[in-house]
Amino acid sequence: MLRVFASALIAAQLFVATTVIAHAQEAPADVLFILDSSASVSRDDWRGKASDPNDLRLTAVRAFIRLATPSMRIGLVNLSDSLSGNEGLDRSTALQTGLVINLTTANTRGKAVLYEAVASMRTTHQAGLEDGFTYTSRALSLTERVLGSSDAPQKYAIVLTDGDMTGEDPRGWWTNAVRLKERGVNVVVLRLNRREPPGLTNSELQQLNATLASRGGGAHCGPPRGSARVLPADVLRHQCHNIR
Repeated sequence: MLRVFASALIAAQLFVATTVIAHAQEAPADVLFILDSSASVSRDDWRGKASDPNDLRLTAVRAFIRLATPSMRIGLVNLSDSLSGNEGLDRSTALQTGLVINLTTANTRGKAVLYEAVASMRTTHQAGLEDGFTYTSRALSLTERVLGSSDAPQKYAIVLTDGDMTGEDPRGWWTNAVRLKERGVNVVVLRLNRREPPGLTNSELQQLNATLASRGGGAHCGPPRGSARVLPADVLRHQCHNIR
């Protein structure tokens, strides 16, 4: 089962990477990953099993970096609790929502720095910190500020989360996602969990996909058994059918 989960997640990310790189060959692209680091990602709790106990989301990001071209810039945002300093622009801890690394050119030197940034990421559970809330709306507001200053013709925000939002309206971040889309950012949400949390149920994931589907964005399935079974027409159609 874990092998199926790993291959599905990585295949999904690689498919998105291929799509972005194809566009980047014609025009530069900026890609910002928003990575859930809440405790539910790596630890079982009363709500269900850990959504990514083997850090496969980080493996997927490394694969993306490996495929990236120098015409791309890549950045990482940690999705967790309160904002880090400077309204999230300062480097974050596992318990803070903030930049891990700003948009960095994917040349040889830049990739080395990006790999180090990915390797530094921990969930609050892995870092031995107390549980916090999960403020997706703050993470996407930060994403809007970072990509808002980008003049790249292609802009992507790729969110990897288990959808288990706490501390805020679990659906409030949808507004942020739609606003990003209106500003020309392709928003891709990849759900990584085996349960239906209040923030991103299967039916709502399908609704969000319909909202974000234009311009190459969307909300898509993650692991097998209990995850959303969305088969969007634009991205990941042939990846999802194997894990229904």
